[in-house]
Amino acid sequence: MAILDYESEYRKENFTKYGRYVIDVIDRYLREGKEPDIHMLVMYTADIERAETVMKRTALSVETETAYLVGVPSEEWMDEARNCIATGKITDEVLMHLVLLRLTFKGEKKKQAAIKECVHLARQIPDKGQEAFVLAGILSFTDKVINEETRPYIKKVIGMTQVGKMLSRGDSLEDVAEILELPEETVKAWMKKAYTMV
Repeated sequence: MAILDYESEYRKENFTKYGRYVIDVIDRYLREGKEPDIHMLVMYTADIERAETVMKRTALSVETETAYLVGVPSEEWMDEARNCIATGKITDEVLMHLVLLRLTFKGEKKKQAAIKECVHLARQIPDKGQEAFVLAGILSFTDKVINEETRPYIKKVIGMTQVGKMLSRGDSLEDVAEILELPEETVKAWMKKAYTMV
């Protein structure tokens, strides 16, 4: 089992957050009679090139597995997404690139432009399930890097999408998860982020 978070800056205090995530998951699974192995994955935006991965104390050790988006070929990913959408040959890899792309740019202006471009490209995806997946993923991974100028744009676009429609009409978690073919816990986290963001 893996828990995934992303950060746009390194802070030692985040280890307490990661520890809580892991303990909460352990608690839930123990109540169900299960004991899965749990990995805490942290993805750092292109602004972070190195971070500590372990915090050890006598009673507790929190260890993360990290991925750094610095050095990702951002422009190449963006061009590939544009071409695939234009030709209608959209792979799962391209969908994931669209979800992560704006985190691969350094600097505030480039990030905000990438957010808008990725949302614009997502809206052009003919398959509404794929569109919803990308927009929900962008929403999930944008809260820490979106600025106040870009927020209304995202709110407007999400309000016009299938995800926005599902959220606004009050569909149940089960219905949304079934439509998007995702686990209910993922949809619940996305809905929570959507409501706090917009």
